[in-house]
Amino acid sequence: MKNLTHKRSDFFSKVFNSYKAEESAFITSFEVYLDKGQENFKHTVILFGEETVKEYDIIAIFKMVKAYYISKSVLEFERTKKYSVLLKGYLFYVYYQVMHYNNDKFAPSILGTDLSLLLMFTLTYFPDETDKIGKQLIKFLIFHKEKAKYSIESTGDFGLSNIVHLSSFLAGHYQKKTLSVQIKSFCSNSIEPCYLKAIENLYSNDEKVVGEWVDDMINFHLRNSKNDLKLPFNNEEWQYFPIEILSMLELRVRKGLKINFIKNKLLDDFIPLLGNESPIELNDDLKKLRSRLS
Repeated sequence: MKNLTHKRSDFFSKVFNSYKAEESAFITSFEVYLDKGQENFKHTVILFGEETVKEYDIIAIFKMVKAYYISKSVLEFERTKKYSVLLKGYLFYVYYQVMHYNNDKFAPSILGTDLSLLLMFTLTYFPDETDKIGKQLIKFLIFHKEKAKYSIESTGDFGLSNIVHLSSFLAGHYQKKTLSVQIKSFCSNSIEPCYLKAIENLYSNDEKVVGEWVDDMINFHLRNSKNDLKLPFNNEEWQYFPIEILSMLELRVRKGLKINFIKNKLLDDFIPLLGNESPIELNDDLKKLRSRLS
């Protein structure tokens, strides 16, 4: 059976090819922003069969091109198995959220689960970017709590017993104690059993015990990888890249504990690469972007 990550990479191939065919002008505008700081652009688009000139600010441009950079990194990772390539691609996702934080906005369709997963990602691989992602997560959780008081759309768990909870644990583990406490204050009193088992047995030397909590986390990931906003992994970026599992396994590797006994198609491409490429050297585009957002 085709590797699950490979299967989902077909989606990224379609996205990448669509940018080559139709959206290259937006990529050019984004590059102008990186080089010169220009933040407003005009593009000719087809609406209802007619050419129309539309104005775009840099946030709208970034929204258009974020998927391009992530898709490009996924496809290159599939070819080369260079983990740093994938990590740098997902860093564009982080900076997209930082741009919204800097402008006191939330990205369209963003949820607490997305920001929690990005927090895990930054804590694990780009700790210098954790501060603003953590603050944006807290802002969103406050917003969501207020919205839940009057909006029927806000019914549901939305990760408060699982992904958000796990991000609180990881924040505490990386000595972000205040952030950890703040996040936990919004969480459900109970935690998803597979995550609780993982937290309690993170550094176990018993391969059977570790294998069980990893399998349980994988099953939870796959079960919740659907196009449903109430589920933690409701978009292809997180369905492909199980950062919540990899973040936990990285902690084991950094303690000198084994993970090479773990075998699963969701993780097979990642397991051999953990613990090998940190810190990550940013490429020129990411350095320019980081400077623009500072």
